[in-house]
Amino acid sequence: MVRSSAPANGETRSRHTALVAPALALIGWAVYINSLTNPFVYDDYRLIVENGALAHPGDLWGVLWHDITRPVVNLSYALDTAIWGLRPLGYHVTNVLLHAINVMLVFAIARALDADVRTPRADPDGSGAAPRAPARPCALAILAAVLFAVHPMMSQAVGYISARADLLCATFVLTAFLAARRYLLTARPGWAVAAIAAWLLALGSKEVAAMLPFVLVSYQMFVRPAAVARRTARSLYVPMFGLVAVAIGVRIWLLRQVEYQSGSLDWPLAIVAVDAVERYLRLLLWPSGQTVFHALTAMDTLFDARTFLAFGIIAGVAAVAWWLRRIDRIIPFGLAWFVLFLLPSSALFVLGRGEALAEHRAYLSSAGVFLAGGALFAAALRRSRADAPALRWVVVAFATVIVLQLGARTMLRNAVWSNPIGLWQESVNQAPDHWLPHLMLAEALRVQRGCEVAVPEYQTAIRQRPQETFAYTKMGGCLIDLRRLDEASAVFQGLVRIAPTSADGSTGLAIVAMMQGHPEQSREYLVDALRRDRSAIVPRQLLASLEEPGDPATARRLCLEIKQLAPQTPGADDCIRRNEQRLGSPDKNH
Repeated sequence: MVRSSAPANGETRSRHTALVAPALALIGWAVYINSLTNPFVYDDYRLIVENGALAHPGDLWGVLWHDITRPVVNLSYALDTAIWGLRPLGYHVTNVLLHAINVMLVFAIARALDADVRTPRADPDGSGAAPRAPARPCALAILAAVLFAVHPMMSQAVGYISARADLLCATFVLTAFLAARRYLLTARPGWAVAAIAAWLLALGSKEVAAMLPFVLVSYQMFVRPAAVARRTARSLYVPMFGLVAVAIGVRIWLLRQVEYQSGSLDWPLAIVAVDAVERYLRLLLWPSGQTVFHALTAMDTLFDARTFLAFGIIAGVAAVAWWLRRIDRIIPFGLAWFVLFLLPSSALFVLGRGEALAEHRAYLSSAGVFLAGGALFAAALRRSRADAPALRWVVVAFATVIVLQLGARTMLRNAVWSNPIGLWQESVNQAPDHWLPHLMLAEALRVQRGCEVAVPEYQTAIRQRPQETFAYTKMGGCLIDLRRLDEASAVFQGLVRIAPTSADGSTGLAIVAMMQGHPEQSREYLVDALRRDRSAIVPRQLLASLEEPGDPATARRLCLEIKQLAPQTPGADDCIRRNEQRLGSPDKNH
């Protein structure tokens, strides 16, 4: 009877274990159910609505090359577009599905790490042994995955469609980590191939994946320092670190030569980046003050009080984590995971790219904090079980309350993202002296309520950052729509002064002149716009419309130039055809 019941009990436990991961994924899906109907926000318009490659999702080559640094992300957008069209719902469904998958992967990693610390670190021959998983799902893995599923700091990555890069990168990095761990423990080549393949997909999603080899080294240092043969580790690390070196070189070259040619190193920003890491940690431990945009003020000296605070908090957390390694080696590993996966975005910020702090960037790195938190929770359960069994239920109840509260806050954050005006008004309230929240609030007001209420916010943004050309262009357009032509002319004249190589100022003045009934003056402004920027499309379109009635040859030439510069421009073919008919000499080879 006893012998026959043992396998049955083992099978029952196995079935229960198999159900835990999907249940956790369902929790991750449930807290984001109210984000599915949210609209496009902020960069969603640039990356999706205005993404020319998505107009032809079947053109695989065009889709992959549209964003050379993140082709996997653009491919995912193309798949969504092919299935759903340009409806936000489909993109949100994919984001939430990726999050649910990542919850299961975090659970799998936490269980694997728990198994590693439960088993001997090495066989007598030093080759390492495959760990024996615990008989039932561990408290560490459940809490780590639940925190990852419901924590409101994940809401920007999951609810913001343009943060798809963070979700995809996490999916492939977590998969690659699991495969690499299996290879390190078993030396089976198939696992190495799987790890490299998943890692390459992660690199094609976001550059933060380049830190995976360093995380694997930390895994060996903290969790299983003696369990892996040197030859096995070397055969994995040599190609990975080689690829990292190449990837870093290519990324910096693209950044400096293609994406941000005027940028320069600004080393004082490194202090701000350290402050950002400390702020990420605080938001994970106490998620209060979340917003779509966090304004961090510059610190020009190491002797700033905030500098001491940031370095002090990080050093203190590192010291505590190192001391807690006696309780569980996963704790210092989790902190190393957290810091390492934040380094690339900090480095790009120092190079003059991006913002110091954006909540979606903590998506992958936060898994390390949750692993450490799960290890502390499991340690508290073990201690309470040994010293005071009744206290165990107090610990469980406390963790449950925390999880429920975090889930509720996440759903509230989803509701904030459902209203672009409210989203940016929240940011303005938290950073009233920064120009970007005012500019984006103006954009949201323009789309939802009209230009009349948007103009004051544009004016505030220009006043706080006079060199921001986008604000001039948008405000001038609004003033034209409101028929406040003299004010619009003044705005575009200001744009011409601050951006002499841009065609936007002269183009705006041309539109104003056209609306005031001065076609010759409008023509002069358009010619000036093309002199400033030979590749500009809009002034060519306007100039072609002016020339078409009296000079179809010039109009045809301008439309042929548009077709050559931007083949997908709407109306270019019709313009060419009309003017060829006027000339009576169609060019069949255009």
